[in-house]
Amino acid sequence: MQVGKNSRVGISRGHLRFKGRGHCLAPTFLRVLCISLFACAGVLTAKAQNQYEKRRIAAIDIVILGADTTSPLIEQYRLTVRNVLGTTYSTPRIRDAIATLYQTKRIDTITVAASLDVVGDVDLRFTIKPKTQAQRVSIELGPSEGDSVSEEDLLFKLNVLTPGTVITEQTLRNNADEILDYLRDRGFYKSTVTYERRPLQNENEVGVTFRVTPNTQARVESFVVNMQGYTKPIPLDSLKLEPGKVYSRDRLLTDIARVRDLLRKDDFIAPDLDEPRVTYDGDKNTIAIVLTGRVGPTVEIAVDTETQKIGSGTQTRLLPVKRDGTLDYAAIVEGERRLENYYQEQGYFFASVTPVCSVSPPLTDTENAPIANDTGFLCQFLGGEDLMGREVQVRYLVELDRRLRLTEIRVRGT
Repeated sequence: MQVGKNSRVGISRGHLRFKGRGHCLAPTFLRVLCISLFACAGVLTAKAQNQYEKRRIAAIDIVILGADTTSPLIEQYRLTVRNVLGTTYSTPRIRDAIATLYQTKRIDTITVAASLDVVGDVDLRFTIKPKTQAQRVSIELGPSEGDSVSEEDLLFKLNVLTPGTVITEQTLRNNADEILDYLRDRGFYKSTVTYERRPLQNENEVGVTFRVTPNTQARVESFVVNMQGYTKPIPLDSLKLEPGKVYSRDRLLTDIARVRDLLRKDDFIAPDLDEPRVTYDGDKNTIAIVLTGRVGPTVEIAVDTETQKIGSGTQTRLLPVKRDGTLDYAAIVEGERRLENYYQEQGYFFASVTPVCSVSPPLTDTENAPIANDTGFLCQFLGGEDLMGREVQVRYLVELDRRLRLTEIRVRGT
């Protein structure tokens, strides 16, 4: 369909008007005209494709922009395309070949051109633009004061780019942010990270350099520990983050575990500790820490058995209630399972363990009726109750039954 240069076409309220002629085409005719135009376009496209359809593929050329003509990827991509296309031209298979190449996640764009040779066979040319890859990754460290920071720390402990990785600007920013997060966890709040890309001989390959300057590590200005219900002072000299020492997240977690150990020695096995508040003063480059919480109930844990008693260290290893400081029912049941496994390893294959719990003063249910002590039913309520100021006892009743002994081993075979 051709429209002369002096013709003008206008659309108004669903009607197609040729201005200057005074004629109006109804909406029904407009729909028919549009369908006809699309049909004509489809016929032209199909005709262009039909000249290649079902013809034998004579050659497949792979061109990788920016890569050497001896690159092993050329033959690799050619085999991939050949396996998908087969021996005859097919438009759906061309699309499948393009999709297969994109699945490598190393290609930016693909252009396919087809032509007929002198005998009427099809020659295909795949022009591939690969994504940019980081072939060399290095870290340059600037001055730092405090704990030592090495290039190995950043390369091995972080997910920094490795040679051959496809990169984008977002990838580089993410890696720079990851380095910053790691340094700030170690107390280097004034650290800076920049990166630079350097083109290599191959235009699709670059070298990436991260310039990392840790600067001065922050120091602890104050560390306040306030446990509601605990009358003893917690000595700050027993903590790693006493005032004046350099700060790191690992040291803070170690000190929180140390506070739990101090409470555990006084039978406060399940304290309720709040998330520590860490405040950074950028002007002084110091950290103020406040750790608050509640001591919770005093907890006694016992393993009742006539023989094969276990010590406190083994209880801590086997019982999540004692090791993790929790009274959740799942932890109590897990302790039951681990005790049975422990005694079965000692030869008591028919050992049975039953947990029972007691609380003083007693707990009440939703109808304000007291819940009986020395029952497994009570154990289900401990994790969701406010037990501050109460005394809790968790007992594991062990019935060992008979013990089996190994008397003979026979090995048969050729």
